[in-house]
Amino acid sequence: MNFNPYSMIEWFESSCKKPEERLIGFESERFGVFSDTGKSIPYEENQISVRKVLEKLSDLHQFTLIYENDYPIGAFNDKCTVTLEPGAQFEVSVNPNKNFHDLIMEFLKINNILCEIAREMEFTWLAFGTQPFTANNEIKRIPKRRYLIMENYFKKTGRFANVMMKTTCSIHVSIDYTSEKNFSRLFRIIYALSPVFIGWFANSCYSADIKENYLNKRHVIWEDTDKDRSGIIPGVLSGNFGFKEYIDYCINVPMMFSYGTDKNKLIPRYGLKFKDFINLDIGREVNEDDFKLQMSGVFPMARLRNYIEIRYFDALPLKYKFAIPAIIWGLLYSEKSLLRIEKLIENVNEKSLTDGLEQASIYGFRGNYLKKYIHQWAEELYEISRDGLYDIDPEGKYALEKIDKALLLIESKKTPSDEVIEIVKEKGFNPETLIEVDGLRFCPEVE
Repeated sequence: MNFNPYSMIEWFESSCKKPEERLIGFESERFGVFSDTGKSIPYEENQISVRKVLEKLSDLHQFTLIYENDYPIGAFNDKCTVTLEPGAQFEVSVNPNKNFHDLIMEFLKINNILCEIAREMEFTWLAFGTQPFTANNEIKRIPKRRYLIMENYFKKTGRFANVMMKTTCSIHVSIDYTSEKNFSRLFRIIYALSPVFIGWFANSCYSADIKENYLNKRHVIWEDTDKDRSGIIPGVLSGNFGFKEYIDYCINVPMMFSYGTDKNKLIPRYGLKFKDFINLDIGREVNEDDFKLQMSGVFPMARLRNYIEIRYFDALPLKYKFAIPAIIWGLLYSEKSLLRIEKLIENVNEKSLTDGLEQASIYGFRGNYLKKYIHQWAEELYEISRDGLYDIDPEGKYALEKIDKALLLIESKKTPSDEVIEIVKEKGFNPETLIEVDGLRFCPEVE
């Protein structure tokens, strides 16, 4: 019997959490760069390399390495996982937690370990949304088969697809849903608020590959990556976009890869839709794991798994980084917050959302969305989120401290990109200047 993708509805339903059981997850990417040139450090072939960083995590800090063939491509312990993006960008993923303080402390512990390694090896971590000093064609792809298949597929899609793979860094936040209705509601809000966050936290004004003036070049890169699998999911603003509709989306996105006769090796499936793949004779039965692999190969601004992953934030320095999960927590886990947001976005449609995204990527706070400046949106969402945090946890002062870092941007009316541009005008466009603003350092909170 052929696999029925709609059987996955049961998996989504079983993933629903009670309100008091909801967790929040946090992932943050970074570039390893040579301190004198700002160029990305390679995967290997150098005394300073990403491979050596992974090996030090294993040798000195009790991390378990993840291998593909003989190549380490990640590492983990019981609190977090480090994985590599195609251009050897580091992604640090902290296990989801219901306690905001504990979530951030675990991130800072691994951050300090990585900073210690960087100091010993004499390179720097840069938390910027795009690579300012290294062009895509200068960066060698890491030896991971999934990325080889993606690289070849993307040669025929968007103009910036391989630029996305090797020269961008982001922050992801994951949240739980309590029911299909709650998922539909959250998904609509997450998409409707995307121009605000893409403008408010724009931190990708310099790119070695894109010379046009944008405050958020990372978003522009994603917009021209692959129209089939990135950007806005059709119908997501309807208010009736549920589990079935998400499955409809996934089975109609052209495939890049699938498992072969076993799960040890991916094989290309360029352009074949999953709804047709399930009827092929591939030497075994298609199953739930195949569908989950397909879900991992779609890259919209937010996507569904057994949680919701929000994917549209630029990488940020430590002083702003933790405002993101704090704001999301206050906005999306408080019923009072949700009701207030729904009033603000009641007139949103796909055209106004698309226009708002363009405004946000060009102008940041000065962009216009639904007849308001994004700066005004940020002021309102800050207040809603702060009230929401009090609603969720009146004693949660730590999250409130972190959200107040975002208030600094609102009060100055400058996005992180605006701040970088201002400092570059004063000190020049050079690695030292960018590292001074966006370099990741030891955090005294956990030293």
